Formats: sequence, structure tokens, C-alpha cells
Amino acid sequence: MKNKKTFLENKGTLLAVLFLVALILGIYLLNGKHQLSVKQQKEISQLRRDLKKSEDNFHKAQSDIEALKHENVRMTNQHSRSLSAQENDQKKFNTLKDRLAELEIKYKDRIADLEQRLQGAPSEEHVQGLRQTIAELTAQSESYAQREEEAQAKFSTLKDQLAELEIKYKDRIADLEQRLQGTPPEQDSQESQFSTRQQDRASEKQALQGQIQQAADQDATIAKLEQQPAQAQDGQNKEIQRLSAQLATVRQQLRERVREVSSLRQEHATVVEDLQGALATQEQDRAGEKQTLQAQVQQAADQDATIAQLEQQLAQAQDGQNKEIQRLSEQLATVRQQL
Repeated sequence: MKNKKTFLENKGTLLAVLFLVALILGIYLLNGKHQLSVKQQKEISQLRRDLKKSEDNFHKAQSDIEALKHENVRMTNQHSRSLSAQENDQKKFNTLKDRLAELEIKYKDRIADLEQRLQGAPSEEHVQGLRQTIAELTAQSESYAQREEEAQAKFSTLKDQLAELEIKYKDRIADLEQRLQGTPPEQDSQESQFSTRQQDRASEKQALQGQIQQAADQDATIAKLEQQPAQAQDGQNKEIQRLSAQLATVRQQLRERVREVSSLRQEHATVVEDLQGALATQEQDRAGEKQTLQAQVQQAADQDATIAQLEQQLAQAQDGQNKEIQRLSEQLATVRQQL
């Protein structure tokens, strides 16, 4: 009976110990599973944040690429306009070349005809006239040939420039350089007005010199009359008075002319100053426009490089996102399976 009681006590103790061990193991496993679940949730949250950041970067890269593509389309349109201008220049050059060829044939025929006519027995004066005509026609033919060579050289230079601009998108710079070689219409008008004013002033100057000479002649006449004998004093006095009045009138007119000339000179100086200022401003504007165009060309080249770089980054980002999404999917599947 005592052994049975002892056995029962030992059995109860053993069961209590086993229960405690099972309880401890359960608590440990539950705590470990909870910690594992919290850690996995943190990793999932971090992965989701990384995925969101990657998607934002991806969308930003796409926006940058779209903007750069629009800029590339704009530069392509400019390039197309440059090619169109080149075609127009080519047509003009071909027209000029055909015209020069026609003139060359025409003058060659006339020279040949004159040479045949010289083979006869014309007079010496006729021969000299024909030779002079031949020399003039030959000089004109050489002049047209020289113009054709200059046009060919100019066209070759223009073609080389356009080829370089085709690579670097510098069509507007070429247009600016061509514009810089010309003369603005406003400047032509101002120079024409200035030339007309100079001619008017030259005419007025000649008129003033004539009046001054007339006044000097009248002074000499007055002095001569004053030296004549006294018997002609009465008539001379009247003549002197008349000449003095005329001289005073001429001197008054001369003073007015001098004032007009001074005013015209001042106006001329103002016009010259305005022209110089306008030319300086135009040169500055053209220099600024040229620098702006060069900056735009460089910007276009940089944008092309940026587009290529962004496309490469986009491809890498897409590849990385695909891998990241696959990895996150696998981790989520693992976590769900563990839960």
C-alpha cells in the first residue's frame, strides 16, 4: 500500500514535470514563432518600401525619357529644315550652273563666228573692232568661268558646313553666319539716306563757297571804288552803298548758311552715332544668338547622351525590378507557408 502510494506520488510529480516542460517548450516555440513573424513582417515592409522607391525612380526615368524624346523630335525637325534649305541651295546652284553653261556656249559661238569673219579680208579698223570685241567676250567668258568656280567653291564650302551641321544640329548657326555676311535692310536705308545727305551738304558747301567768293569780289570792288578820284565820288557813294547793302545781305545769308551747316553737321554726327550704336547692338545680338545656338546644340548633344544613359538605366532598372519582384514573391510565398 505504501509502495503504491509512493508510485502514485512519483507519477504525479513526473506528470507535473512533463507538463512544465511541455508548457516551457510551447511558450518558447510561440515566442520564437512570434519573433520570426515580426522579423519577416519588417523585412516585407522594407521590401515594399524598396519596391515603391524603385517604381518611383522608374516612373521618373520614364518621364525624363519622354521629355528628352520630345526634345529629340524638335531637333530632328530642325535638322529636316536644314536639309530642305540645303536642297534649295542645291537647286539654285544648279540653275546658276546651267545659266553659266548656256552663256559660255553662247560666247564661244560668237567668238568662233568672229574668228571666221576675221579670216576674210576686212578693213584694219574692222579687224581692230572685232579683236576688241573678241577680247571683251573672252574676258566676259573668263569672268563667268571665274564666277562659276567661285560659286562651286562657295557651294562646296556650304555643303561641308551643312554636313557638319547635320551631325551637330547647327543649322541655325549657319543661317546666322550667312546673315552676318549680308547687310541689314535698315542699315542699307540709313546708309542711302546718309549718302544723300552728304551729297546735299556738298552742294550746299559749293554754294556757300560761291557766295563767299562773291562777297570777296564785292569787297575788292568796294576797295577799288574807294581808291578812285573824287570827281566820281557821288556815283561811287551810291554804288558803294548798294554794294555794302548787298554785301550785308550776303553776309547775313552766309551766317544763316553757316548755322544750317552746323546744324547739319550735328545731325550728321547724331546719325553716325546712332548707326554705330545700332551696328554694335546688332553685332552683340548676333553674338548672343550664336552663343545661344551653340549652347542649344551642346544641350542637344548632352540630351542625346542622357537619353542613351537613361535608356540603359531603365533597362537595368526593369531587370532589377523583375528580379526584386520575383524575390519578394518567393519571400511572401515562404512567409505565407510558414504562417
